[in-house]
Amino acid sequence: MAAASSEQSILLKLHLFLERNNNAKVQDAAYECVENDVFAQFDKNYKNLGNREYTLTAYYKDDDNLDEQMEELLESIENKVEHRDCNIATTYICAIGDKSRRWE
Repeated sequence: MAAASSEQSILLKLHLFLERNNNAKVQDAAYECVENDVFAQFDKNYKNLGNREYTLTAYYKDDDNLDEQMEELLESIENKVEHRDCNIATTYICAIGDKSRRWE
């Protein structure tokens, strides 16, 4: 009998809000860069819900592993937009159906 996989999945909603470091309007290219380079790498089936909201699926072993992945995801976004003179402002991730699970 094969061992059951200990990997779990969770559906997440990510709210991406970027700000320019010089208070100028954020160009759409900054958002597209995050979508194409960060989200697509994290979850090739991510969904753009409009209004800078996205759903992504994360696969994890335990809560610590999930927390680590969320920190890495936010860090990847921050690093990607830094090159476009932006920061992630009030960007956050929350678990769909479990408001207590939130990462900023």
